[in-house]
Amino acid sequence: MYKCPHCGGEMEFLPENGIIKCEYCGSEFSPEESDRAFQKTRKKAEEHAMADGKVYTCSQCGANIYTTDETGVTFCSYCGSQAFLESRIMGDEKIAPDMIIPFRISKEQCQDIYRKQIKSAWFLPAKMKKDTEIDKFRGIYMPCWVYSGEAEADGEYTGVTTTRLGRYDIIKTYKVKAGGHGVYDGYVRDATSSFPDGIMDEIAPFPTKEAVPFRDTYMTGFYADIGNVPSDVYQQDICEAMDRNVKNTLHTTKALMNKNVSSAEINQNTEVHGRITRVRKGFLPVWFLSNRHERTGMMSYAVVNGLTGRIHTDLPVDMKKYLLLSLGIAVPVFLLLLLIQALLAQNFSFKPKTILIITMLLLGILLIISTRMIRDTYIQEHEIGRAHV
Repeated sequence: MYKCPHCGGEMEFLPENGIIKCEYCGSEFSPEESDRAFQKTRKKAEEHAMADGKVYTCSQCGANIYTTDETGVTFCSYCGSQAFLESRIMGDEKIAPDMIIPFRISKEQCQDIYRKQIKSAWFLPAKMKKDTEIDKFRGIYMPCWVYSGEAEADGEYTGVTTTRLGRYDIIKTYKVKAGGHGVYDGYVRDATSSFPDGIMDEIAPFPTKEAVPFRDTYMTGFYADIGNVPSDVYQQDICEAMDRNVKNTLHTTKALMNKNVSSAEINQNTEVHGRITRVRKGFLPVWFLSNRHERTGMMSYAVVNGLTGRIHTDLPVDMKKYLLLSLGIAVPVFLLLLLIQALLAQNFSFKPKTILIITMLLLGILLIISTRMIRDTYIQEHEIGRAHV
């Protein structure tokens, strides 16, 4: 996409210091000045219309670039050059995205976070702990919608105050009216169906205060997907979120707190009118690792928030490791019980039946733990499968 104006080498955005650096001569540029510095070297993948759709050609070697329908920025499989599919990034409306949250977590930092996460994963397949697998983390800019809005709330409530007079409690009830107005910004929702909402929720939030005006130079060295989910899909969800927030504001209103108006009554008797005032297009930074199980073919994922470092992993279970560990625990326990019986033979006696029952109980506990792990993995894999349909 961009070549170094000094030597023609590949450029890469470095999250740890926020600069764009040439991999060959070491020249450094800020994303702001790169718009001018790279103007002459900027090349986008050429787009050609064909009978079955559009095909993109690498600007460096001329090879055809094969992509999914959701790809916005990728790399040529032949020469390795980055390909910026501008028409997809702009979308059908030909409007450039408004904002982008640049990566702040480098690939090395992401890998360290992942290693710490899997350190105690006893049943993880050994393959997934190898550096060659961990090195497959890819930095992807995920498309998103950012919503702003406002909400008006008002209601009539029953307040109660109690005062003590001698031996009597004097209870007074009031009719209390209260209202509120909230202005909200920064509701973020991902705009692609290829990435399950549940995973994005696990690594949220992506604070929009870290966003900057969109520049494709921030994408240098990274992949990017395009959005295929319209912004109005989340409209009701955003309005409900504003409703909850403005009601929470009423909970802390002094007039209602002094009259001991209950939260339940506020939730029931408050009328809220919310509306979305602005919708912006943007991109979120995500480190992504996928792994296909060799035997079952099931996919597992590891996802890291490229801004905060928050991680979510979907770790598979290696049944061989589980069975070996089960045997490794059960056999020593069995032998230990035999030893205890021999030492205490003078006063106590463990019958073979008792030893067998204790051993079976321990195996049963391990079986329950593994069954839950396998069930959770199965559910998550199949939910992810449905999300991609």
